[in-house]
Amino acid sequence: MKRWVLLLLLIIFVCIPIVYEQDGAELIQEMAAEEIGYYHVYVFWDNEDAEESSLPESLLRPFDSETFRQSLHIARLQLVQLNHDDPNYRYAKVFEMKRTPTYVLLDHQKVLLETTEIEDIPRYIHGDTTWLSLKREVKSAR
Repeated sequence: MKRWVLLLLLIIFVCIPIVYEQDGAELIQEMAAEEIGYYHVYVFWDNEDAEESSLPESLLRPFDSETFRQSLHIARLQLVQLNHDDPNYRYAKVFEMKRTPTYVLLDHQKVLLETTEIEDIPRYIHGDTTWLSLKREVKSAR
């Protein structure tokens, strides 16, 4: 009997992370762009301290212009509030958000960039990955 209980516990502890990974992978596939060459941007922010849950304008300032978004091939710009009551909160759990705002850039297959700086998105799309890697080195050295 004791062996069966241990075996059952082992199976449960092995299967739970696998199911969680599959849910995360499925969610990322839902978030990904439909077409090759296009991007989706998700903006995660915590409105707990915000008055009347209005979105601060500074979160999207560079992306106000539809022309600018089209020039970067951004097909979707989605806002997600980090609120436990919000149905989109599952996104926050998958990405384990630590700071807000957090910007997530996806292509048609996967997450390309997760950052707290909106300016990183156009730089990444335009291929300025050396700047981003230098920025990461500076942050990790702190």
